[in-house]
Amino acid sequence: MFKKELTNPDLEILIKNITIHYLNKLKGTNTVKAYVDHNSHIAVRAKNKSIIIHFCNPPKKGLKKNNETSVNCYFWYDVETDMISSSTEFILDFRKIIYSSANPPKELRGYNAFMFYEYGLKFISNDYQ
Repeated sequence: MFKKELTNPDLEILIKNITIHYLNKLKGTNTVKAYVDHNSHIAVRAKNKSIIIHFCNPPKKGLKKNNETSVNCYFWYDVETDMISSSTEFILDFRKIIYSSANPPKELRGYNAFMFYEYGLKFISNDYQ
């Protein structure tokens, strides 16, 4: 059996589609009030905070938090391992199938289980590499 190799644009679309599928599920349970797709990121409005899911490599120095109720996350591929190890923000690397040691916002804690049950993807912590 031949498997199709994912190109970078295909992977970007897949990452975003999985995330939107998950956010729709969270909207159905009222965990997430709303979200807005801005192409390079999705702004999520949860009960007491806003979550920005960026679809890009995280910046080397991280982003300044606007306030205590705003959280940044990065869902990308081929993220530098040292960035994943040292980041204070939650990062998922879809090529290496790993996540950072920073805790995800509580609204996104079921994302890993969702990806496993829906798509067969099981992310492991960068700490176990």
